[in-house]
Amino acid sequence: MRWSKPSATATMRAERAGRRFPDAASASVAACALLAAGAAGAQCAAPAERAIAIDASIAVPRDRAAGSVLYAADYPLPAPAPGCAEASQDGGWRYAQTPHPSQAEDIYRTGVAAIGVRLSIDGRPLPAAEFAAVAMSPSTRGTLRLELIKLDAGSGGGAIRGADLPTLVYRGGIGAEVGAGDAIAARVNFTGAIAVRAATCNAPSLRIALAPIAPQALAQPGASAGAKDFDLRLDDCPAGLSRISYRLDPLAGADAATSALALDPGASARGVAVQIRDRDGRPVAFGSSHELQAGNLGDGGSFRIPLQAAYYRSDAQSPQPGTVSASLTFTLSYE
Repeated sequence: MRWSKPSATATMRAERAGRRFPDAASASVAACALLAAGAAGAQCAAPAERAIAIDASIAVPRDRAAGSVLYAADYPLPAPAPGCAEASQDGGWRYAQTPHPSQAEDIYRTGVAAIGVRLSIDGRPLPAAEFAAVAMSPSTRGTLRLELIKLDAGSGGGAIRGADLPTLVYRGGIGAEVGAGDAIAARVNFTGAIAVRAATCNAPSLRIALAPIAPQALAQPGASAGAKDFDLRLDDCPAGLSRISYRLDPLAGADAATSALALDPGASARGVAVQIRDRDGRPVAFGSSHELQAGNLGDGGSFRIPLQAAYYRSDAQSPQPGTVSASLTFTLSYE
């Protein structure tokens, strides 16, 4: 068998009884105004900065449902720098830079296929919209959660770099109230990388050799003989999988009721087929999903699917000697 992603300026003028103040007085007032503006600006010379280092490795199951969380981590947010945000003024965290397009209202792509990123603050996702923000008091630090989300079918490998993730800033004002002049009181970006690999097993092709039998061993229709045990091998499976399913599909047709494979076109025997069954002799349904039974699946490693093949008399006519070969494919699904 064969198994086949600012400067500040100030001017002041005054008039009394139709006459200007002397030029010297005017200059003195203007200078005081400029000094005051400069002192206020110095209170917010630089925002609070936080560079979050990411360092992880994840395996992405190809068939995990879209919307599933693949990875999550929490980080404390920095408090806004003193003088950059008044305690009485509401403000919020918002996106300042998004290197990749948005996938949904709160998810951005990452540059690695089928994986997106969602950032939340204290359980509230940051909206992927201009000016939108998660409102907070400047005195509240909050917790930032980073989640990697399965976006669609398939899985890709590669690395999600810190530069692939959005940059956040804390600014005064919420929504349309925020303006270009509002000070940036804090900034958060990411460094490092998260390695991504496809969560698949190595499943080599397999050839099963059945021992020769005499036609008389299949004396009656429905009889079987020459059974041989074999295993479908699943090697190098990654950790973190919750489910592996397999499906068997005949290449040259089969009898669905008996799971007897029709012979390949090049076979010369007649009146015989090859039956696929479990180790208890029960026929294995073709074209249907079967779950791998393994108690330690989440640990990864190697697994076996125990099966059995046997000659099977497929019709009323007596079997005719000749070569026997039959083929099927097996497909694995990972969650």
